[in-house]
Parts: sequence; structure tokens; C-alpha cells
Amino acid sequence: MVYGLPTLPLRLKRQQYSADIVARWLESLDGIDQVAYPGLESFPQRELAERQMRDFDGDFAPGNMIYFTIEDATLDTGAFLDHIAKHAYSVTLAVSLGHTKTLIESPANMTHSSYADGSAGSSTGVRLSIGLESPGDILHDLEAAFQAAQRQPQPA
Repeated sequence: MVYGLPTLPLRLKRQQYSADIVARWLESLDGIDQVAYPGLESFPQRELAERQMRDFDGDFAPGNMIYFTIEDATLDTGAFLDHIAKHAYSVTLAVSLGHTKTLIESPANMTHSSYADGSAGSSTGVRLSIGLESPGDILHDLEAAFQAAQRQPQPA
């Protein structure tokens, strides 16, 4: 028997709830170029996602994956990820698509770095797979990492 299977729908609902909070928060930040999450009204294929992404109850289920790009002039993506790796409590730097823990990575710099044709995406792109932690704890870790990654203005 697969012991975790009976709780899977509950875990997915929790992950989607948290992903929605995190995606909306990311979308509100200066220094973020784009946030791609099917649950956001700004998602280009939102109408299609609403038709296709349904859970066992028939409710809209946009998932727990968020992709965002960092504005390079404002924030240092490497410093952001380094801070997560060294200091985060609830977000783990890891190359995986999902877990009960919140995972973060930069596909172009990690899992897809061997693609030379540009198909790996932006070097400032970050993928979050939201886990079961409190959304407040996730936001706390991300906020601390963004503060650590602030680029200092260059003197004129």
C-alpha cells in the first residue's frame, strides 16, 4: 500500500493555496520581471488553464509550480540563491520538481545548463515548487534572500 496516497488531495490543495499567496506576493515586488503561475489573472493562458487544470472535485487546480525572472539590474540571482542555500529555514535549493518541502532552483543555471541553444530559459529565471510549509515562512525566507541580493547602486 502507498501510505501517502490517501492524503495526496489534501496536500495538493494546501500547496496550491500557498503557491497562490507566494505568486501574488512575487508579482507585487519591484525587481521581478515576470511571474508565471496559472493561478494568476496575469497568466497568458489563464483561460486555457481554467478549463484544463481541474482537481478531483472539479475545482480549478493551478498546481504548486511558480516560475519568475529577476530583474538583473536590481537583484543578483546568484546571491539570492546562495542566501537561500545557506540561510533559509523553509525553502531548499534543490533540482527537483516536487516534494512536501518547498524547493527552489534556477533551471538555466542548474538542471538545464547544458543546453547551448537558449532553450533553458533566462539565467535570471527561478523555479519554485511550493511544499507544505506555512506561506508566511516561505515568504520570510524569500524576503530575506531578496534583501541579501539587492544590487548596490553604482556611483555616477
